[in-house]
Amino acid sequence: MKKVFLTTLAAVVFAIASFAQTVDAGTKALYYERPDEAVVALRAAVSANPKDVMATYWLGQALIAKNDLAGAKTVYQNALNAGLNDPYIWIGSGHVQLLEGGDKNSAKQKFEQAITATKKKTEDPNILLAIGRANADGGRAFGDVNYGIEKLKRAQDLDKKNPEISYQLGISYLKLGGERGGDAVEAFRDAISRDPKYAKAMYRIGKIYESQENKESMEKWYGDAIAVDQSFAPAYLAFFQWYQNRDVNAAKEFLDKFIANSPKSCETDFVQADYLFSVGKY
Repeated sequence: MKKVFLTTLAAVVFAIASFAQTVDAGTKALYYERPDEAVVALRAAVSANPKDVMATYWLGQALIAKNDLAGAKTVYQNALNAGLNDPYIWIGSGHVQLLEGGDKNSAKQKFEQAITATKKKTEDPNILLAIGRANADGGRAFGDVNYGIEKLKRAQDLDKKNPEISYQLGISYLKLGGERGGDAVEAFRDAISRDPKYAKAMYRIGKIYESQENKESMEKWYGDAIAVDQSFAPAYLAFFQWYQNRDVNAAKEFLDKFIANSPKSCETDFVQADYLFSVGKY
């Protein structure tokens, strides 16, 4: 009897671990800006456990990253219909509502409801982060970026370690316009101070300097992103796009590294074909 119990327990632990790895694989793919890969992993996670809140929330986020708002809306609505009435699902629904150009106040009510439902002695910084993420997304016409910034700053105070809080704060400042570029850089630097290997923040600082035609600073920050994470393909792609019409040999070097560190997809095929066309290799 004891042997049967231990065997069953081991199977349950293995299933939970495998499921967690699938969710982790999905969020990792989003970090590396691979939404197609993220959707596959997270669909598998939701299929394995339809009641898992975080798998469902992140599946919606992956679909949003693919610009599939209808798909994300369906994921969150189906979860609510199935009784998964959770603050993260409310936030995901509000996120979609903002990107659809819906009622901002209605979305804000969902966010505030999520804060109230999860508040103990203080607010939950992960809930505040999700709200900040929702309001940082999209163009200036979508969401309430100042409301999102307020929540992200509060999350920074409550959680001194999570680099994504400061990263999303930087994205929020960029959404306000170029005049807040300095604030964005400061926020991205804070993300790096929280995690010195957070390549995504270095890459974003590089994008700011690229927009200013500051080649030296751009190369420094893209280079730093690659130095801390040689598999961070977005930095190779950014380098390639910079050099494509300036130095075909340098462009080819970065293209090869981008391809080597990316799963084969329509994007990689297109980028490679675009380069070949530009150098006359029809």
